[in-house]
Amino acid sequence: MAAAVVNFVFLYGAPAVGKLTVAQELARLTGYRLFHNHHSIDYARPIFDFGAPGFFALVEDIRVLTAEHAAKRQVNLIHTGVYVHSHGDQFHDRLLDAVEGNGGRVCLVQLLCDPGEQARRLDAPSRLALNKLTRVELPEELRATHDWLTPIPSRPSLTIDTTTLLPEAAARLIADHYGLPVSQPEPDR
Repeated sequence: MAAAVVNFVFLYGAPAVGKLTVAQELARLTGYRLFHNHHSIDYARPIFDFGAPGFFALVEDIRVLTAEHAAKRQVNLIHTGVYVHSHGDQFHDRLLDAVEGNGGRVCLVQLLCDPGEQARRLDAPSRLALNKLTRVELPEELRATHDWLTPIPSRPSLTIDTTTLLPEAAARLIADHYGLPVSQPEPDR
């Protein structure tokens, strides 16, 4: 009997579009492990100042190794991250190749959000607690130089607008779209 295919669900989008919130709901729904992008950032911060030479190389290596080891050991994983078209292509290809090269299936999910709602979410206390971007002006500044709207080009993505969609509904859409096993029963209606 063949081993079940391990799933690597990669939720990506601009800051404050709901990646971690949706990922937490998807983890609850599926029982998958969650490795959000700040796990690797927080690991690198004691070694390098944020953005210093070596910082992002270490962050990327941690993410690739985590995905590779999860796929090798048949651990279904949800991972969050930011994708900037043309700036992040080489890294994301490396990340996704690490999964597929070890028998895993990549499930890409691009999250989008209305800029006004995105700015409102930047003030959330949960973002401050995780040392995430909280300056309202920054996404507008970055929007001028960073293309967060183009999906990862090397593989198909499910695109979800989280402006008004509840995280539970977004998680359900992802699970249904990719045929992910659901470990949490549906509530009685």
